[in-house]
Amino acid sequence: MKANRINLFRWIAIFLLIFSLILLVIQLTRFSRMRAGFSPGTSIAGIAVGGLDQQQAAERITQAYNVPVELVYVDQYMQVKPSQLGFELNITAMIAAADQQRVTLPFWPSFWDYLWNRPFNASDTPLQASIDENRVRNLLMDEIASRYDQVPTTSIPIPGTINFQVGSPGLILDIEKSLPIVVRALQSAAERSASLIIKEVSPPRPSLDNLEVLLKQIIDRSNFDGLTEMF
Repeated sequence: MKANRINLFRWIAIFLLIFSLILLVIQLTRFSRMRAGFSPGTSIAGIAVGGLDQQQAAERITQAYNVPVELVYVDQYMQVKPSQLGFELNITAMIAAADQQRVTLPFWPSFWDYLWNRPFNASDTPLQASIDENRVRNLLMDEIASRYDQVPTTSIPIPGTINFQVGSPGLILDIEKSLPIVVRALQSAAERSASLIIKEVSPPRPSLDNLEVLLKQIIDRSNFDGLTEMF
């Protein structure tokens, strides 16, 4: 009876050992498949790519950074494609840098963390991209400033009076101060909007030519029959 009980425990132990080995192989296979892609918590240029392979990660990053940038001029909104601003991603370099971080992680310690469901150390590969600032500057000048800038109007004399009609202020796009704001929007996957810097320009003071016109109008309307001289 005692021998039968020992045999039973022995078979139970063998069964548990085999079951543990099978479970270990299954988990090891799953971890190996997961390790073939980017590990959970990995991000490239601010885009989460955990669990994706290189091609899938490249497609996700490209899609995120191809979203048009919104340029805001007071109450005017314009959608501009990044390619129009000379923006180009260096996908190959970013994927290679992220993959280098992946392969340098030790296998067995990472597998041990995986078995205990411990979070992986999150890693982010910085954005690598080129921007043609001259194209950004030209677009701000030729497409936006030329269309939306409002030139201030000068004060003009009111005929028959000594008064002037007050001029109106203007709005001018500050291209150099707006340039870094647009660049930041291009380099961000989350904030794709850029509020441009607009300067309000006061109306210019009346010129001496306007003063001459005003004085001539006053003299003509007063029916003055003599000789006048202004200097």
